[in-house]
Amino acid sequence: MATNQLYQKSIDYISNNINVSTAEIPKQLLEYWYTPEEITGSSKQVSNLNCFFIFQHALETYYKTLGKEIDRSPIERIGLFEQLQLIIRVALGKEEAVKINPINLFDFDNYSKLNITIL
Repeated sequence: MATNQLYQKSIDYISNNINVSTAEIPKQLLEYWYTPEEITGSSKQVSNLNCFFIFQHALETYYKTLGKEIDRSPIERIGLFEQLQLIIRVALGKEEAVKINPINLFDFDNYSKLNITIL
């Protein structure tokens, strides 16, 4: 499937499934949303912009379902994106030392309860 088709499929999927757990998301989409590049440095540049734009759509959709405006600073958004990437990496089995039960991938306000730390 072409990249732009996967991008549109991602937007549609998230718009219709914002409360989906990691076990329910098609693997093809999880793989598309995952960016293996490290996000480091003071500028926190994201090399795969599609992944970040998809994350932004998910964040906007999540807050819209709560009837709220996004109240996250740009730095907080980068942190949420990094946490999302870690959860996707674990869900795809790329993090062999870590196993988690399926969770709601886009429940951004509850990431802090997961105690996720990017090392």
